[in-house]
Amino acid sequence: MNEKCDKYKELFINNDENVLIEHLKICPECKDEHEQMTKVVNLVKEVKPLFYKKKHNKMFLLKAAAGLTILITAFFAVNISLDNSIPDTGNDNLLSSLQETSIINEMGLPVDDYGLLYIE
Repeated sequence: MNEKCDKYKELFINNDENVLIEHLKICPECKDEHEQMTKVVNLVKEVKPLFYKKKHNKMFLLKAAAGLTILITAFFAVNISLDNSIPDTGNDNLLSSLQETSIINEMGLPVDDYGLLYIE
């Protein structure tokens, strides 16, 4: 009976490349299997960059979105805390409050619109 050669896998994994090449010269079944393996390896090498680029782009977009979300959240958190920490003076017009509370005005000297000493 003519049995199929099953040495290709063993030679490919365990032996030196030269031993495998010598066996491929002798055995046509193993030579066909080697050619099929070579075609598959070439296809995988050809397709690999396509999958790698898509995964890489998705990861970059995910990191960028996470970073932007953190920045926006921090911005609003700081603004809210600053708004709560500034006391309300109750004065509607800051300019008039400066004129009324100016030390120069209390001394009886002439002041301008900003509460500063007015010199003619």
